[in-house]
Amino acid sequence: MLSVVGVHFFLNSKFYDEPINSWQMIMMTGLRTALMICVPLFMLLTGYLMHRKTWSDGYYLKVIPTVKIYLQASVVIFLFRRFFLAERLTINDGLHGILDFSTAPYAWYVEMYLGLFLLIPFLNAIWQYYDQKFQRQLITATFALLCILPTLFNSFGKLLPDFWQGMYPLAYYFAGAYLGEYQADLRKLPVAWPLLVVMIINWSVNLNHSYGQIFKWEDFNDYFSYQQYFFGILVFMALLRLKMKPWLIRLTRFISKYALQVYLLSFIFDQLFYPLLKRAVPQVNQELYYFPMMVIGVFGAALALAWIVTQLFSGLARLIHKLWSHQL
Repeated sequence: MLSVVGVHFFLNSKFYDEPINSWQMIMMTGLRTALMICVPLFMLLTGYLMHRKTWSDGYYLKVIPTVKIYLQASVVIFLFRRFFLAERLTINDGLHGILDFSTAPYAWYVEMYLGLFLLIPFLNAIWQYYDQKFQRQLITATFALLCILPTLFNSFGKLLPDFWQGMYPLAYYFAGAYLGEYQADLRKLPVAWPLLVVMIINWSVNLNHSYGQIFKWEDFNDYFSYQQYFFGILVFMALLRLKMKPWLIRLTRFISKYALQVYLLSFIFDQLFYPLLKRAVPQVNQELYYFPMMVIGVFGAALALAWIVTQLFSGLARLIHKLWSHQL
C-alpha cells in the first residue's frame, strides 16, 4: 500500500517536470523505478488468491463489498472536490463520474478490477483444464509474450506484435496463479540476488533514457513493462518468504481491510499536502528529503479517513435500517 502512495509522490510533486541532472534526481528515479511495482503486486496477489475460485450463483455477489467501498469513497471525494476544491460539479456530474470512474480520480484500478473479477471464473476454468505444470507454464509465458515482452523487444523497433498489451492484467493474473500453485517449488529458487540485479538493470535503463532530460515515462517502464513484470514477480516471491511477528501480522490485516479506501481517498490528501510541498520546496531535487514524510503523512491520513468513513456509513446504514423497521 505504501508503494502506491509512494508512486503518487512522483505524480503529484514536480518530478516529471524537471531534468534528471543531480544525485537527488537519480535517487528519485531509482525510487520511482522500484515503487512502480505497486499495481503489479496487487494484480499478482489477485491471481495468487483467486486462481481456484469457480463460477457459482453467488460468485458475483462477492464483488458487492468492493462496489460499496468504491461508492462510499466516490461520495466523499465528490464532496471534497465540490466544496473544498470549489470545482463546479453538479449532482449529475458526480453520478455520471461514478459510472465512468472519474469522480474518484484514482478509480481506474476499480474499473479494471471489476472487469477482471467477471472474467476470473472463466480464466480459472482454463487454468484448471490445463492442469499439467508445463501447460500452465505455457499459459503464463504466452500472456507474458503477448502483453509484456513487446515493451522489451520493441525498444529496438517493432519486433513483436503489441496489439495485446492492454490485456496485461491477465499476464499478471496468470503469473500470480502460477506463484500460488507452485509456491513450494519456487521456494528453492534464489530471490535476493536476482531481485537486486533486476532492480539495478531497470534503474540503469531508465537513467540511460532520461539522464540530462525530463524523465521518459514510456512502455518499457510502465505498469505493463518487462521491468515491473520481472521485478514484481521477484518482490512477490520475496514477500512470500517473509516471516512476520504476530503484531505485524495483526497490523497488516487491519490495514488490508481498508486498502481500497486508502488508495481511493489518498487523492484527497495528495491535493492537500503536495501544494504545500511545492510552495515550501521550490527546487525539485530537494523534494527527495521530504519523501518519507509525505508518503507516511498521506498514508496515515488516508487510513484514518478510511476508518472514519467506514464507521459513518455503517452508522448511517444502521440508522436507516432502524427507521425502516420502525415504520414497518
